[in-house]
Amino acid sequence: MKSPDEIPVDVSSQSSYRFDANTFLLRPDHRDFVLGKSKILGRSSRVGIGCIIAFFSVFALFGVGMMVMTLYDTYEWFVINQQGMTTTARYIDRRMSSSDDSDSYYVTYQYSLNSTDYTREQQVAKALYNNAEVGGRVEIVYARSNPQIAAIEGTNNLPLSLLIFSLIWNAFVLIPIWLGIKFYRQYKLLEREGRLVQGEILRVMHSLDSDGDFILKLEYIFQVPGTYQRLSKTESAQRNDLKGQVLPVRGTPVVVLYNHEKHFMLL
Repeated sequence: MKSPDEIPVDVSSQSSYRFDANTFLLRPDHRDFVLGKSKILGRSSRVGIGCIIAFFSVFALFGVGMMVMTLYDTYEWFVINQQGMTTTARYIDRRMSSSDDSDSYYVTYQYSLNSTDYTREQQVAKALYNNAEVGGRVEIVYARSNPQIAAIEGTNNLPLSLLIFSLIWNAFVLIPIWLGIKFYRQYKLLEREGRLVQGEILRVMHSLDSDGDFILKLEYIFQVPGTYQRLSKTESAQRNDLKGQVLPVRGTPVVVLYNHEKHFMLL
């Protein structure tokens, strides 16, 4: 004999959802969708997802730019390491760039190969910068296939720390963006294919966040259409309009948008 959770319900003769005056909406902007007046869910959830993606996209642009520069530095290190040729250059300029955190030091040198003059600026350590005098000579290593790629002898090091930092940075900002896009696609799928199901509140909780906003949290339960299986979940939303108001109680009907047992949300 099958257990009650395994016995299918004949949904052809069962209304899995009805909306009345007692039904509580955790997110009131979904009301038109619930009443069949709109095929699009309210904008509150979309705005939240969009803000997350937009926020992290700013950092992603910085991370991608940093990664491109790091990869190019890695390419130059590899080419010089594989094809390095030595020649003598002459310092023609030097400069220091200051920021709130630290100072950066740069030297510019010029060298000639096959009647062609090349000029290159390179970031260097403070000690090398202090010893670099305009007009002074310095030994450099250049790439045979591309003489414009060069480095002062002894300074051609793999930018390993910057490469690791770039990878960590991009993982930190790209993963939330990927999750946001994934959640948005699931959200739109639920909007297109989801089914309205009636549930009820099991527990009501509320609190104020750090900005003083009223956060309402509901634990609810509903019956999976076509079965006796019941699922429960806890969801929350900002509801400043309910400050000082009478809150819903246990047993109050709610509306669930259901696609499958791992894909549903409280409206």
